[in-house]
Amino acid sequence: MWFFAYFCKNYQMMIKNAHSQLLHASPAHLAIRPRWIAIGAVAYAAVCAVLGVVLPNGMYWQGLAALIAMGGVAAGAYGLMSWRSAGGWAVLGAATAVAATLISVNWYYFANVSGTGLDNPGLLFDPARSWRGALYMAGYHDVEPVDDMFLGHISVVWACIEVFGRSVIAPMAVNGAAMLLGGIFTGSLAARLIPARRGAAYAGMWGMIMIFAVSAFTYTSALMNKDALLCFGVPAFARALADIRRPKWMAVAVVAAVTTVWLRTSMASMLLLGVILMCPCFKWRRDRWGIAVVMVSIIAMYALERSLAMGIAVQNMGQANIDLIVDAHKGSNQDIWLSFINREGGWEIWQQLIVFPAGILIQFLIPFPWDLSGGEWTMGYAAAYCRFAFPWYIIGGLILYYIVKGWRQSAKPLKLLFIWAAICWLAPAYMLGGTVSRYGTPFVPVLTLGAVYVVLNLRHDKWLHRWMWIFCALMAAGLTACFLIMKNYGTNI
Repeated sequence: MWFFAYFCKNYQMMIKNAHSQLLHASPAHLAIRPRWIAIGAVAYAAVCAVLGVVLPNGMYWQGLAALIAMGGVAAGAYGLMSWRSAGGWAVLGAATAVAATLISVNWYYFANVSGTGLDNPGLLFDPARSWRGALYMAGYHDVEPVDDMFLGHISVVWACIEVFGRSVIAPMAVNGAAMLLGGIFTGSLAARLIPARRGAAYAGMWGMIMIFAVSAFTYTSALMNKDALLCFGVPAFARALADIRRPKWMAVAVVAAVTTVWLRTSMASMLLLGVILMCPCFKWRRDRWGIAVVMVSIIAMYALERSLAMGIAVQNMGQANIDLIVDAHKGSNQDIWLSFINREGGWEIWQQLIVFPAGILIQFLIPFPWDLSGGEWTMGYAAAYCRFAFPWYIIGGLILYYIVKGWRQSAKPLKLLFIWAAICWLAPAYMLGGTVSRYGTPFVPVLTLGAVYVVLNLRHDKWLHRWMWIFCALMAAGLTACFLIMKNYGTNI
């Protein structure tokens, strides 16, 4: 009899606990049915097919296959995450559709407006350098070679041309997949480091919402440059550092580090700084091999890329900068600002520190949310999307609140990764006066974790609501002042 009573008591407790978990579980925590994933995949393929018809580019089937493959890569990666959820699938599906639209818009522009086809697009600046350098490496000598000491993205485009043929379809689809993977790793960081009453899946979903809401991040999918790949490498590297003891995350850290340093060698010092700052979270006996492998990978890739680049530079392959970079900065707002802060040299450090806050503000604000026509459209019609910066401004307000109220309460790995990302984001603001905001974009995924923490853990704080009203008022006043100044004194906005 006592055994029966004991069994009933424990059975009742088990039912009560299960009911409580089901009651408090978020929709994100519940598994999505496979048929809904199949329906979403069919809907996405239909959207891509319609985009190819509405925005013709001369390579319909190749473009359709590339966009479907891009979505498949993102879906496959997200399906491997333990925190995947119905809500997360919805967020990823929406972001993938946005990326496909932006890419299709730029394909149309490159094929019909600035160029004569996707195999001969009209590109300028860094995309033109990567494209012409890759074509020359692939044996197409109808273009001028590139005398460029930075081979990273050129080699990526070259590989795409060798495998898939001469067109910008594959390189841009790779960028789209990289951007989506960067968002997934941002969600993984949130799920790993941010506590949430509704579970890790809910935190991961909010991590993806925050980063995909940043238009400058999502827009990298439509660019023919290295930015999207860097936006994958940095959050992947940060996520791997949080669990460097595990072999799979050690492998992720190595891949992310190699990719990032190969694309931009200056990132080597930033990645090493990240490893150093995370040392208080490491246990030497447990993590020493992972740390050693990652650091050796960073240093070896830096040495390899520099040696290869210098070797090619010595060969003097020719002058490739003709028509690649239009001298458009003279008299522009960027040139005026750089002249004002005397970035050419001559100022003392204390003088540069005085104007440093202005550089931070400019880097945070640009691109300004007006002139949606895109000006001269040097980067394609999709550039208009980058102007929808209001979500980023709101996220910035939440990040500031996290610094003041949430940073001390958060876990140590989150604190240290946030400090690392903040330092790396501020570096371009100091070096370039904030005029090239895209140099800080790869570190935005880690910074948005502060906003995720506020939404999940401090959203009921009365001071948060007051602060956001004040912040919005300050932003409105600041943007109005910038608009009036640039309208009256600038040559372009």
